[in-house]
Amino acid sequence: MKRDTYLGVALAILSRADHPMSSRELTEEAIRQGMIKPAGKTPEATMASRLYTELNHNPNSSVIRLAEEGPTRARRGSVRWALRDKAAHRTQEPHLT
Repeated sequence: MKRDTYLGVALAILSRADHPMSSRELTEEAIRQGMIKPAGKTPEATMASRLYTELNHNPNSSVIRLAEEGPTRARRGSVRWALRDKAAHRTQEPHLT
């Protein structure tokens, strides 16, 4: 996977992270490290979109979505992203979806 794509960058950052990260945290870290140079106004939305698209097209992806459930969908601000193999070792995380 190419590291200069949003998904590739997210996977690279999550592989080194010691905790699940939000789309905002992933985007900020990618920009800080110079891994992406966003051309648009909403790089965080692009990151979130790419991660959700990956899950929709590839349910067995190495990236997973962790979230606290709300009345109809995930509670606002609770979505975090992690790698499947790292999340399997955690015992006190929100629901995997």
